[in-house]
Amino acid sequence: MTTIDKITDLTAATVESVDWDANGWETSAANCANVVIYTYNAGAAYSIYGGDTFHVIGANGLCAAHGKALAGDQVVIFIPSINQFAWVLLTTDQSLVLAMATPTEVQESLGTTWVTLLITPSNFEDGTQLFDRPTISAGHNHLYIAVDLSPTPIFISLSLAELVSGGSINIFYYLTDGVWWLRAAQNTGSTGYFAALTYVAAPDGQQYISNMRVFWLPEGANQCAYFDVPIASVPTEGGTVSTPQGDWLSNGKGSLQVLGLTVSGNELWAAWWGNLTLLNPPPDGSGPNFPYPHIEIAVVDLETRQLKTQYYIWSSDFAFVFSGFGHQRKR
Repeated sequence: MTTIDKITDLTAATVESVDWDANGWETSAANCANVVIYTYNAGAAYSIYGGDTFHVIGANGLCAAHGKALAGDQVVIFIPSINQFAWVLLTTDQSLVLAMATPTEVQESLGTTWVTLLITPSNFEDGTQLFDRPTISAGHNHLYIAVDLSPTPIFISLSLAELVSGGSINIFYYLTDGVWWLRAAQNTGSTGYFAALTYVAAPDGQQYISNMRVFWLPEGANQCAYFDVPIASVPTEGGTVSTPQGDWLSNGKGSLQVLGLTVSGNELWAAWWGNLTLLNPPPDGSGPNFPYPHIEIAVVDLETRQLKTQYYIWSSDFAFVFSGFGHQRKR
């Protein structure tokens, strides 16, 4: 039997040789044909062989060009309409760096050629709040970044045409009061959609996560709106999973947020993970009860703004977490 040494330096790494414990946390990936950009909390890599072999990208160097240092929370997508990767990095002072490159530029420069834009939280609101947990998506004509601006999430809208032209870039942003951990929807087309789970107070005063707030912004509009979608109460308790290596979900309770969001036709699909039981479940036992953490999916009709159905992915033997939807590219 051959033992493969696990590595954290991704230069010439193969899929089998990567130390996924070190490099597999908070991952994001995007591709165009055989060019793949892979990011994780502490770094990034690229492949020009469809993911068979990777090489390190100097993610910290992209931040250092602006006098910053990489903190993590990286996300990347490929935007077919402009043939560009769009990559957002969070810095240690909680600014954002947006990096963009074509697949050809990645391939010919060996991952070193990126056009970058620094977005600092001091440009927003009172100038003292900080960014955290960005997500990114693209519509027909705009790039969207949904990000926490503690304590209120915002979403930022950037013109794709302006980003490609390399000239002046206008930054528009919108506050989303009353939510946290806002997620930007993929495949969003001519209207940007964003969503977050929210608490609702029951008649007895107990609060449960039983609502999803959906924000929407038509391209070209100067004002966003939102609507609320009642959902079944999400179990928040019992998020640990014991393994021989310890608790697999030591921070599982903090992940009760929309982790996957995408538009499909006239439907908005949202996914998150729930735990085992409700806090203070009803005495009649009507509350949900699962043996392990599980994934929940809500399908919203965007015309009626009503919940069409709610799915549960669960097992009596396994835990399911970190739900998400990929970016759909028409062939």
